[in-house]
Parts: sequence; C-alpha cells; structure tokens
Amino acid sequence: MNNKFGYDLNGSDVISSLKKRKLGHPARRNELFTWANKAIQYLGQAINGDKKSFEKFQDLRQNPIGPNLTRHEEEFKLLTIMLYYQYPEMDIYKEIKEIYKFGVVYAKYFFYDVVDIVAETYHFPRINQSKKYNSTPTNEITTLNKQDLINKLAKMDNDILKLEKDNNMLNNMLTELQDDFERQLEESKLKEFTHFFSQLNSEKYGCVLDELLVIRRQVKLLRKNKFDLPIELNGLLILIEKLTKFVQDNHINPLKKSNDIINLTFEEAQFCIYDGSPYENKSDMKKVKIISPGWVYNDIQISRPKVMEVTNNAQ
Repeated sequence: MNNKFGYDLNGSDVISSLKKRKLGHPARRNELFTWANKAIQYLGQAINGDKKSFEKFQDLRQNPIGPNLTRHEEEFKLLTIMLYYQYPEMDIYKEIKEIYKFGVVYAKYFFYDVVDIVAETYHFPRINQSKKYNSTPTNEITTLNKQDLINKLAKMDNDILKLEKDNNMLNNMLTELQDDFERQLEESKLKEFTHFFSQLNSEKYGCVLDELLVIRRQVKLLRKNKFDLPIELNGLLILIEKLTKFVQDNHINPLKKSNDIINLTFEEAQFCIYDGSPYENKSDMKKVKIISPGWVYNDIQISRPKVMEVTNNAQ
C-alpha cells in the first residue's frame, strides 16, 4: 500500500480508518461502492448528453444507498474521486491530487457544481428546480411595451430566484464547513490523545503502560505474601497507583493478559506483533505467549499485542 498509494498503513490501521468512517461492516462498504459505481456510470453517460441517464442518476441520488446504509457523510468525496478515475479525460489540469485533499463539505458542493453544469449545458431538469415565470403573452392585444415589461420582470424574478438559491447554498455550505471543522478538531484531539499513549507504551520510552501492569501486579503479590516493603518506596508506590488510576480513568485498557499462553489463529496474528515460525496456511494455529497485552482506547487500538511462539523446546 505504501508503494502504490504513498501511505504507510498496516491491517489494523485500515480497519481503524474504516470504522472511523462507519464502514467497518463489509455489507455497508459493498452497498456504498456499488451505489457510487452505478451513480458515476449514469453521470458519465449524462455528461455525453444522455437525458435518461441523467434522470436515472437523479433518482439514484434521491433514494437510500441500500438497506444497511441510507446516506454516508463521505459519499460525495467518493463520487468525486471515482468521477476523475473513471473519466480521466476530465483531469485536463492534472489536479487529481488536489481532489484527494477535498474535505467532506467541499467535495459535496464541488460535485453539486458538476451536476449543475451538466444540467445547464443540456437543459436537463434539476431536482427541486423552481418554475420559471411564464413570460409568454396570453393576450394577443398586449402592447409591445407591456411585453417588454413582462419580460424584464420575468428576468428579474429568475435572477432573484437564482440569488436566493446561491445565498441558501452559501449559508448551507458555511454551516456544514463549521460542522466539519468542529468534527475535524475533535478527531485531531483524539488523534493527539491516542498518539500520546501510543508513544508512552513505545519501546523508545520503555513501554510504560506495560511496566505499570507488571509493577502493580508484583506489588500486589508482595503485599499478599505480607512482605514488608521499605518505607522509602511508599512515595513511588503512590505514584504508580495514581498513574494506573489515570490510565483507567481515561478508558485505556489492555487487550489481552500478559504472560497468558493462548492459541493464535492466522487471522488473529495479523493484528499482533508476532514472533515465531511462519504460519503454513490460513487454518494453521500457533501456541503463543503474550509478551505485551496491547492497549486500546474505547474501540481505537493504541498498540498491538506482542506475542511469542511457544515451542516444545521452550522452558
């Protein structure tokens, strides 16, 4: 993936990204991409002047995406990218990389503009298009001056309707941009939060979260065995308890239990840092020991569990 698209992602990163976009379920993804592919096919034919395809495209836009997915916040971003990919002749200015950078709101209104241009070019009917003032005279004895006045009023009426439409669109766009900004701000905070704990448990900083579990477990064992700890360690033990409480209060939890020995399937190994002999096939299973439990914040994985294969020769 890094070589093809320039992204350094592993399997868990992809799953996390899909879940964040509410596309974790394969059925929802299939419905969205099937709907988008059909929509782009119709729009592509409409760009070439096919009115029936444009009408089918408009009908498709108005209906739910599928039984598992009514609408999706990134549907217009997906449509815009697919439009440029399926019809590369549109990319005359080589701007596909800029399309990737579009936010949800910008992509939506960009796509609206594309549809409006197609409709205006071929005089296709639009969704919720206002009726224009009928300036055709019904009375044959109408004077020319009166006709000119009617035509002028009709033009002004159409201009006002267009201005009102543009104004409403701008207001909606500003509102959605604000909502999108706030959403991205929350996502940024979440990213920084998870990055902090991820770094905290990295090898660079000594796997602090893992060590907290180990020390806490050992202290409990010593107290259970009524071992008198030196009074000089009380301050350190209090600090460890406070740090542990801080981690728990922030909903940072281990995924597995350290030192447990479990059977690990090939599929499960994709979400762990596995140290051992290669799997022979997808149905193969390995007995492994949990070296590091891995950590999760709500449903966001902070670090993957580290496991080591247990061999028959292991002591």
